[in-house]
Formats: sequence, structure tokens, C-alpha cells
Amino acid sequence: QRDMLGAWHFCMHSNPSKSTVLAIILSISGMLEVTIPGYAQALHAQGDAVLQEAKSKADPMELFEMFFLTPLSKIDPPRDCDGNLKRLIVILDAIDEMILKEMSGMLA
Repeated sequence: QRDMLGAWHFCMHSNPSKSTVLAIILSISGMLEVTIPGYAQALHAQGDAVLQEAKSKADPMELFEMFFLTPLSKIDPPRDCDGNLKRLIVILDAIDEMILKEMSGMLA
């Protein structure tokens, strides 16, 4: 099997607090911590104070870099039992249900 579902998040207009950029990134990151070997260690190697500062700024590009680009670039990609690379699939559904202000930050 060459595909691996790493994480998913479903935005809901009835729960705007779960549809912010920060909530989405933390949700997906939390799932990656348990589905991708080495991700949690690479994420927290940046320092919890640095991650907390990024969360407090809530800048979508900085969050994406800190929670995805940096840690994922430091670990080996997932492989199947035969050593073949697996594609990591992340599902983000109902992005159209985000608050407009949040959506523009996410799509920038």
C-alpha cells in the first residue's frame, strides 16, 4: 500500500472555534504526532517556547512552516514494509465553512 492517511480535519460552520487556522494546524499536527514516526520528536526539537510563540502570533505561514515544513523535512518519509515510499495524505474538508477572515489567511 503506497498511501498513508496521516491526518484529517473537518471544518464546521456551527463550531467556528474549530475552524480557525490555529485549530486546524494543531489538529492535523496532533494526528501527525501519532501517525508519523519521528514527527513528534522533530516538532518538539524546535523548542516548546518557540512553538508557543508561533501559536500566539497565529500567522498562517509561520504556523505552517513551524508545524509542518520544518519537522517533516527532518524525518525520513514513511515507507511500506517493502521499503517503498508512501504518500502522506492529509484531508482538510469543508474549508468553505471557515470564517471569511480565517479563510483568507489560510489561502494566502
